[in-house]
Amino acid sequence: MGRVAVGNLGKQQNNFNLDVLCSGMAAGTKVPVKVYFEGSSDGPGRLNLEPGGAEGVELSLLNDQGVRLPFSLNSALNMSWIRSEPKGEIYRLPVIAGYVKKASQKMVPGRANATLNYVLEYN
Repeated sequence: MGRVAVGNLGKQQNNFNLDVLCSGMAAGTKVPVKVYFEGSSDGPGRLNLEPGGAEGVELSLLNDQGVRLPFSLNSALNMSWIRSEPKGEIYRLPVIAGYVKKASQKMVPGRANATLNYVLEYN
């Protein structure tokens, strides 16, 4: 995410794609793929930073439609099929990430590292 000035919290965003290769199926097989996330979170679309660094800041995580990324299976989002490749099918979830101020917490500058795992559901 790089360095972000306090005045740019909530304004500066990074867009990226979570692309997943699903292999082990017959070529051209398109299955419904859903994804949800695991990490230190206070709710959908919110990822806490690792202790020992910046305080009063969290990561906002949305898909390209403005839906907050889910942290539970029952809220899993559909991934879009993108294309077939020789080794399998490519699915994508576009993500918009940015640092935002946590409500009613004092901000303290520092490293802003976080860890996010994704879990895929498919049949």
